[in-house]
Amino acid sequence: MALESDAAHHRRSPSTCTASRERACEVGDLSAGRTRAWDGAFWQSLWLVPGDVIRVVRECFDIAATSASLLPEGLLNQSWRIGAGEETWVLRVSRPERSRGQVAYEHAVIRDVREEFELVVVPHVGGDGATVQYQRGRLVSLFPHVHGVSGAATAPCVRGPLAAKALARLHRIGVRRPDRPQRPGFRSVHERPRWIWTAVRPVLVHALAGTTDLADLLAILDREVAELDAWLDDLATSRRPLVRGLVHGDFNPRNLLFDDGRLVAVLDWDECRMDLLAWEVAQVAFAADGLSPRAFWDAYLDAGGPLGAEDLDLLGEFARMGALSGVQWAVDHGRAAPHALDVLRDVANGLGRLRARANELGI
Repeated sequence: MALESDAAHHRRSPSTCTASRERACEVGDLSAGRTRAWDGAFWQSLWLVPGDVIRVVRECFDIAATSASLLPEGLLNQSWRIGAGEETWVLRVSRPERSRGQVAYEHAVIRDVREEFELVVVPHVGGDGATVQYQRGRLVSLFPHVHGVSGAATAPCVRGPLAAKALARLHRIGVRRPDRPQRPGFRSVHERPRWIWTAVRPVLVHALAGTTDLADLLAILDREVAELDAWLDDLATSRRPLVRGLVHGDFNPRNLLFDDGRLVAVLDWDECRMDLLAWEVAQVAFAADGLSPRAFWDAYLDAGGPLGAEDLDLLGEFARMGALSGVQWAVDHGRAAPHALDVLRDVANGLGRLRARANELGI
């Protein structure tokens, strides 16, 4: 779920862009026919057009919606800011690959966690008593709008320590139910099959054969996968205990909402599942600008995070595993994306930076 500050919304009133003015378009602008949205590089089809969004909110949730504005922050789902008199809501249209069971799991987790973690935003119940609605071929959910500013627009010195404390709290809650079932269709990062690269690679080899730099990029990524695969196998052989529990799955600044220097919401639980806690800490620690990975780790432990000091040596490899997942963006619907080589270069460069930053852990 993507929410934006009120100020950002007023700066970006719903607008349209024509193909001849693409370079002037802002992310989230709608086409002249209001059937597509500009994502910064391409026009993407809207799964529900504005009129349908308003009707869905009225019919499914019995809320007198009067306006719908596409929120530009969403990357995989499409979210709309809904005006309804003095109330404001956010309607999320789930990406096509999400099943009803997966979204229902997410909503159940949110309701469960809410008892101890007030930073979650609970989905609104529809007229039939369910929070997951199916309309016009799409799964939709409605959330109350929360006033605040994205963590991406919040000073790192403010965001980092608060994020570490919140993640520690969430993980403490997450380990209290080790018997929580896995989310349908999900698995932990150390379980096989581990690598999306094995599905992406043959598509790119076929589509980009002979392209400059492709062979070098393939070699870099193949080497990373082989090294990390061997590392995971060694972990399994060692029988080292790895702490597993509920993870948010996408605990990045865009999904943290701040107001007056306070963290007021943790949004977008679309990737929540049962997984290794050290994996999630690694993703956040190495992406935390303003804090070194070691500083984030120390803040997490000081806040009562349920990992042990000995788990520090897991972070570098888990961070690289997270970076490798970025290769998925090189393929779009089974075909090489137009920017596939750029994606591979970005992933390869990111892996190099992570190797260098791992030295900051001081192991």
